Amino acid sequence: MSIFCPKCGTQLPDGAVSCSNCGAPLGAAPVQPQPQAAPVYQAPVAAAPRQANGTRALCMLSYLGIFSLYALVLNKEDPDIRFHVNQALCLEVFMLIAMLLNIIPILGWIACGVAMIMYVVFTIMGILNAKNGVQKELPIVGKYRIF
Repeated sequence: MSIFCPKCGTQLPDGAVSCSNCGAPLGAAPVQPQPQAAPVYQAPVAAAPRQANGTRALCMLSYLGIFSLYALVLNKEDPDIRFHVNQALCLEVFMLIAMLLNIIPILGWIACGVAMIMYVVFTIMGILNAKNGVQKELPIVGKYRIF
């Protein structure tokens, strides 16, 4: 293996301590670069659920009709309960409007039937969100705030 002077670039014989051309010391033998280990993939850490204080059951109950007021009365200062109660009340208002559409023959009946299916699906989504401890807005009705 040939050695080159780091200062002037002259090729030197093996085992040389200094450059024969410029006199620069060669120092320690050159260190061979070590191959780096392949990077290890680490999955992103999901955010911890916010509801660690035992309010998940109340948040889940809030989607079942009158229990939303029960959950609000028990712990009205908890932001998670307030969020899920608001979502549940918006869902109830949506269903009330859908029931009013039921007055209209044929088209109103169809719209009310579709709204009932949406109500059941959104209720299940809300309960699952509350169970998992996330504050995720429901489709269509979630963007509104009652309180």
